[in-house]
Amino acid sequence: MRVFDDLEDTEAKPAREWTAHHLPEDRAAVLVHGDLLGQNILVFPDRRPAVIDWEFSRMGDPAFDLAIVTRGVRRPFQMARGLDRLLDAYAAAGGDPIQRTEMQFYEICLAAQWYREAFQERGSEPPDQALAKLKGILHRAEESTR
Repeated sequence: MRVFDDLEDTEAKPAREWTAHHLPEDRAAVLVHGDLLGQNILVFPDRRPAVIDWEFSRMGDPAFDLAIVTRGVRRPFQMARGLDRLLDAYAAAGGDPIQRTEMQFYEICLAAQWYREAFQERGSEPPDQALAKLKGILHRAEESTR
């Protein structure tokens, strides 16, 4: 939630309020990659995939790692029910079940961080685009919790 501390902007207030009301459940911390993007996953035809680039790894909530994978996009993996399929696959692989709202919490926090970085001119997009992304992710989270 600290990501919202210096976002006094009224535009970020609804996202702050949603996350405050949807804090993830307490669970035992596990090793998380911290940068689980496609370029860090090597896929081989006859072997199991490998994960590289562990510089941001730490103990934490696996919902955070999965939020990095989805990055709040409308259709993760460009497929129907992509988010549900990811959560099902994670549980089938032996991970504790993760609720959609737990991932959405982290997706909103990530988008708030991108919005903050845009204002500090450290982001990859201008503030209005980062804000639009934050609002879009929040809108989808609100829709799914109604």
